[in-house]
Amino acid sequence: MTQNNNHGTPEPRHTDSGASFLIATIAGIPVRVHFTFLLLLIFIAAYGQGDVKGQSAYTVVFVILLFACVALHELGHALTARRYGLVTRSIVLYPIGGIASIEGVPEPRQELWIALAGPMVNFVIGALGLLTYYLMQDSKSPVLHTVLELSQANLILAAFNLIPAFPMDGGRILRALIAGKVDRVRATDLAAQVGKFIAVVVGVVAIYKLDLFLTILAVFVYMAADAENNMVRTRALVSGHTVKEAMIRQFITLSVGDTLRDASEKMLQGTQHDFPVMIGDSLAGVLSQRQLSLGLIESGPDAYVAGVMTRDYPTAEPEEALSDLIQRLESTDAVMVIDPKDPGAIPAGMITQERIVEFLVLLNSRNAAHNGG
Repeated sequence: MTQNNNHGTPEPRHTDSGASFLIATIAGIPVRVHFTFLLLLIFIAAYGQGDVKGQSAYTVVFVILLFACVALHELGHALTARRYGLVTRSIVLYPIGGIASIEGVPEPRQELWIALAGPMVNFVIGALGLLTYYLMQDSKSPVLHTVLELSQANLILAAFNLIPAFPMDGGRILRALIAGKVDRVRATDLAAQVGKFIAVVVGVVAIYKLDLFLTILAVFVYMAADAENNMVRTRALVSGHTVKEAMIRQFITLSVGDTLRDASEKMLQGTQHDFPVMIGDSLAGVLSQRQLSLGLIESGPDAYVAGVMTRDYPTAEPEEALSDLIQRLESTDAVMVIDPKDPGAIPAGMITQERIVEFLVLLNSRNAAHNGG
């Protein structure tokens, strides 16, 4: 799966706030694993304790190999995007698959090839695996069974990703094909409707068969179609506006020497939920409401904010297009707006999810008033 994000900013920082960790950097692209993937492996190992000896260990190894193929799938997207001058911020592996966060909005033809690249990687792996199996099946090697299973899994993965529904690659392929005739917003809407129809059909069949997994999958695909549609519409609405127009200019900062009690008191005094944390005149990190709450529970009110804040925060520039920033906010609490002329000082502003919602409401009101007039 691919995900289009911002572009035009210097090497964005990854912002999972500790939810994922780096396992490798391939071709300059950070490959990360979400902590829930480790939970999946632990569950598999624990669930198989009473089974055939060594079966759970084999399953864990097989899942790791399969997700290595998922990583290659995402690298296929990323390296194809690089060919068109688009940068991939990171690849994150989840229990349900992987996501390559690609900066920028590709042209329809570019999106078509970027989306196709992932499934093609799996088709190639699957084909090579099957060829190896049939050429070496007389050797009776115990590894051949794994090669066969992994090859079949890759072919299934490729076929599944070609289903024309978001967030699968097939949804982006369909949008790319439609976008050659209509604008991106309309193309996304049509592709999303197709995906939602497929989700409803699968959901009805799943409920009829009492298949919990398929039911969850159908709901996930339906919600993903709505999310993609809303994202593209939002980006279109803020098109032509800059970060400077929407950013919060007046805000309270914290010091690395402040305690969580100090931070909670400042939060209660106003409506600000995210705080830049300063060390002298330089920005050291960001403390969100979520991090503050967890810190109070785990470390107590006398702990310092420096031990709870995230040092891996995203940034933007005042003149950056606001549409490039929207999706970046999905995976973070706040974006610090840094003036490139004075990068070491207090941020020029902040952009939060709540602020974007307020800005969208304002834009909608202006548009309604303009159309009414």
